[in-house]
Amino acid sequence: MQQACLCLCHRIQSLFNSLGDEVKGKTIGLGGDGRYFNKQAAQIIIKMAAANGVKKASSSVSLHSAEH
Repeated sequence: MQQACLCLCHRIQSLFNSLGDEVKGKTIGLGGDGRYFNKQAAQIIIKMAAANGVKKASSSVSLHSAEH
C-alpha cells in the first residue's frame, strides 16, 4: 500500500505541475470506479489539490465509511 501511495502522489503531483496556475482558485471534479483503494486515493488527491491551490474539489467517491 505504501508503494502504491507513493506512485499515486508522484503521478498526481506531476499532473498539477503540468497544469501550473490553471487550477489555482478553480473547482475540480474527481471520480472513480470504486476499485483499488478508491476512497483512500480520493482523500490523498483532494489534499494534494488543496496544497496546489485548488479552491474546491467535487467528488463522486463516497469518502465516508459505511458502518452498520
